[in-house]
Amino acid sequence: MDGSEGGEIDGGDKNNICPKNRGNNNFNNNLNNNFNNKINDNNYTKNNKNNKDNIIIHNNNNNNNNKKINILIKCLLLLLLFSIILNPLKDILIDNLTYMSYIFLKFLKYPATVSNNILSIRGFNIEIVGECVGVEFFAIYLSGIVVISKSLRKVLYGLLFILLIYLGNILRIVVISIMVANNYDFNTSHDIAGYLIMPITTVIAFLLYYKLIKY
Repeated sequence: MDGSEGGEIDGGDKNNICPKNRGNNNFNNNLNNNFNNKINDNNYTKNNKNNKDNIIIHNNNNNNNNKKINILIKCLLLLLLFSIILNPLKDILIDNLTYMSYIFLKFLKYPATVSNNILSIRGFNIEIVGECVGVEFFAIYLSGIVVISKSLRKVLYGLLFILLIYLGNILRIVVISIMVANNYDFNTSHDIAGYLIMPITTVIAFLLYYKLIKY
């Protein structure tokens, strides 16, 4: 008798408890679903933000690449233009370049003589021709300063540093003359001095100008 009463009570309890469990389970499932939905929404938002950031970065990279290409094209066009404009200087500056090189050699106590565009030192004759003037380096330098300058006034300041390049060219001829006078091969002397002094002088002139316009 006690057992059957206990069974009835237990059965009644089970019938009362199960709906509550189902309600709790539904409530918990709803909470889980809401939580998962929020996580998914957050992930979706983060993914969208990351995608937008990636698009912005990609666009910025494209803009930077386009800007670099435009600068390069502008430099090349200016280089061509200045090379044409400055070409007459090859004939104009030959005698001056020869004489200034002679003055430097005499200052360094070397027994040099000069006749028009020919330097003579210790029995060696060095002819200064139009290509020796270094017009190409003037054109490279001018192209660079025009591209980075934001006003005509700053470009005019940059013209002062052309003198430095011109002095570098005089130094180049002096070094070649001294090397030849000391029995070095002319072609070797010409290549060493030519490939080192003028490019270095041009870079120095450009860096000095860049520093000037930044301050």
